[in-house]
Amino acid sequence: MQNILIKPNGERLEIPNNSSAECAVLLFLKIADGHCTISPSNASVDSFSAMQVSMKHNENELLLTFVDGDGDAWDCALDEIKETKGTLLLQPLNGRCADFDTEVRKLQRPYTPITKEQFDALFAVPNDYYMFGNDVVTFGGADGGYALMPLQTKYAKAILEAQA
Repeated sequence: MQNILIKPNGERLEIPNNSSAECAVLLFLKIADGHCTISPSNASVDSFSAMQVSMKHNENELLLTFVDGDGDAWDCALDEIKETKGTLLLQPLNGRCADFDTEVRKLQRPYTPITKEQFDALFAVPNDYYMFGNDVVTFGGADGGYALMPLQTKYAKAILEAQA
């Protein structure tokens, strides 16, 4: 199943399985609109012509590895890039939520806050569960806003076993 990125503004991008470095470059350019500002060093990268970009997953984040013309390399997470801060990396899972009272009892904290636009983007598709790093999560209103909410281990295990 494909992974998805959901930007804070609700824009949803699909990452093809076994993405190549070329695909990663195109995806990154689309996310960052061709420019990135990396914090905290405030390094700015405006041209990708002399760079290679690859991507790898690291728990709850997507790491982009930049290699410049001198062969120097650095990893940077989406949250370290001003233009992509707050972007979610999720893998859709099969399964449907039960009624509200039943589902709430399956949850555990901590929750991960999301924007209303990200909530709307998730609500617009038929998936109720997602893999977010090592957690199976659902989403909803929480703590006066919106959040990704992890399932307790025994319920997460049942969702993952149903994927086969």
